[in-house]
Amino acid sequence: MWLSATQGIVLSMLLAGAGLAATRRFPRLSAAGWEASIVMALYAFWRLLGRIEVDIVIDAARRRGLWLWHLERAIGLGSERWLQDQVLPHGWLVQFFNGYYAIVHVPAMVGFLGWFWLRHRADYSRWRTTLALSTAVDVFIRLVAVAPPRFYPELGFVDTASLYDQSVYGRPGTGISNQLAAMPSIHVAWAALVALALWRHGSRRARIVGIAHLVLTCLAVVLTANHWWLDGLAGAALIWPCWIVAGLAMRHRRES
Repeated sequence: MWLSATQGIVLSMLLAGAGLAATRRFPRLSAAGWEASIVMALYAFWRLLGRIEVDIVIDAARRRGLWLWHLERAIGLGSERWLQDQVLPHGWLVQFFNGYYAIVHVPAMVGFLGWFWLRHRADYSRWRTTLALSTAVDVFIRLVAVAPPRFYPELGFVDTASLYDQSVYGRPGTGISNQLAAMPSIHVAWAALVALALWRHGSRRARIVGIAHLVLTCLAVVLTANHWWLDGLAGAALIWPCWIVAGLAMRHRRES
């Protein structure tokens, strides 16, 4: 569905070459080419990290996922299973959220970065760095395998994507990413970043779009049984500290 890591690296190199070639005659186009090259390199890095398989022991991953389930019940979070049960009778809605989970997060981020580059150039670098930092931290944490809810049919969870042949996953070790790396949720982390950036810099309409995307993403990851509530909360919680660190890094670079 998406470009592979190798394709991303090749495209990044081509964009860098285009940026270099346009340096003298088309400086604005050159800057855009270099920035697109950086973003594509980050994408390729994300895809490479997402393929890491770390001594995946399904039993251990299931124990951790079950621990999250019990923790959520202990602290009073709503049941993902109850929410999924409300949607399952409505096939069109299930397929909508399956598609939202599988497709929207990457185009939404690309569109956001492009819009932010054009409209808020002065603040762009900080948000791009925040994206890189939060994704790196997210991937590092996910090296500890945690099973998502769809691995627990005995608890009543349904793998909704499999019902309609919309699954992006196969058996462990196949598909577009490591499916036993559910904690934290990159989907929610990216949506939270978009929502926060639009809230700080966007118009009223842009703010509504950002919040709507975050809400739909949170619902999609839970209703499809791909994430626990705590996966999403952990992903969203990464954005603010990474934004602060990105700001401190930029200030240090300007002062040095």
